[in-house]
Amino acid sequence: MKKIFRSSALVLVVAAIAGYATYSFFSDTETSTGNTFTAGAIDLTVTHTDKATNGACQFSNTVGGPIFNCTDVKPGDSGESTLKFNLTSNPAWACVQVNNVVDSDNECNDPELAAESVCTQNGNGELDQHLNLTIWIDDGAGAGESCDNDQSGTEQVLANNVPLSTFMTQVGNQTSFVLPVADTTDQSMLGKNHALPVGEQCLGIAWSVPTTTGNEVQTDKLGGDLVFYVEQERNNSDFSCATHFAPLQGTQTLTLENETQNATGPWTPITNDAKSATLTWQGDGPTFNYTLTAQSLPINTPYSLIYYADPFPGNNPGKLIGTYTTDGSGGINSGAQVIDLGMDLPAPADANFGTGAKIWLIPSANYTGTSVSPWAPDDNWLFEGNVYIHYNDTDN
Repeated sequence: MKKIFRSSALVLVVAAIAGYATYSFFSDTETSTGNTFTAGAIDLTVTHTDKATNGACQFSNTVGGPIFNCTDVKPGDSGESTLKFNLTSNPAWACVQVNNVVDSDNECNDPELAAESVCTQNGNGELDQHLNLTIWIDDGAGAGESCDNDQSGTEQVLANNVPLSTFMTQVGNQTSFVLPVADTTDQSMLGKNHALPVGEQCLGIAWSVPTTTGNEVQTDKLGGDLVFYVEQERNNSDFSCATHFAPLQGTQTLTLENETQNATGPWTPITNDAKSATLTWQGDGPTFNYTLTAQSLPINTPYSLIYYADPFPGNNPGKLIGTYTTDGSGGINSGAQVIDLGMDLPAPADANFGTGAKIWLIPSANYTGTSVSPWAPDDNWLFEGNVYIHYNDTDN
């Protein structure tokens, strides 16, 4: 029996091997080529065409220059500028902020003093109360003509002969206002939840000073900076211009890290060593109130905390925030610091203006007080970690 059993087992093994050798599996291969993920872009350009009463204004299309440059305005004068927003890709929410507003008596001559007895006391100008604005969407609706410096057809009028002062609200110690061109609120000029579409869109802004205006506006000065801001519409269903430009309140924090250099993209923060710094500040305000702590830097070494404004060497305009010397363990503990920066972060000339401000902590030997020199970053330079900040100097 044992011999028979072994023989049967041998036969089964051979059969199993033979059976395995005869199996075949059907197969096929398909290849999908050219798969990529490419980040989209938001790119806004703003141009303008203008007209005004002869002698009232001077116009220039210099990039970044003033749109309204009217230095001899008198009762009965009027003018108009059509702003053309050209969004090259991706619909976006859009806002116009007017900040750094000057609303001043400027001087007080005899006719103005006669018309306004408090001219020398409060210094507040009256021109904003007598400069009337009409704003419309210059899109050619209803047989009108688009982008033509005139309201025609059934083009939607957003404000009809309204004093400029109506738009102005006090934010801290700064007078500023925001025009929601396109956002998700009921105040949106293009209508609630209507993003600025790709292509060209025009907004007409006409101004006039009534002939009934008196001497109280003589020599008054009214001005400000226009900030044009766009933000992606996709996956951003709650965007509000008012909220975006609202002052930051409460404690804000930024961690500064040494970084690995990358010639083709953002540098990589080094987070697995002990070298870092923490900047803490108290939101927007008339002064930049902050504390700075750092550790594991070279001992007894002077360091500069700077606002680096691209492009190189960072003086566009850039700012020295503070200087410190590391202690015997390579640390910094600034305690409470207060500085009047005299500027917002970022500043309009900064190439990162649409994103935010870079804050760095670098050896003072590599900073002239206005720019970075010589350029020699190493593990002891601490950068913003690709997190750009915003700060509004509310009295500037």
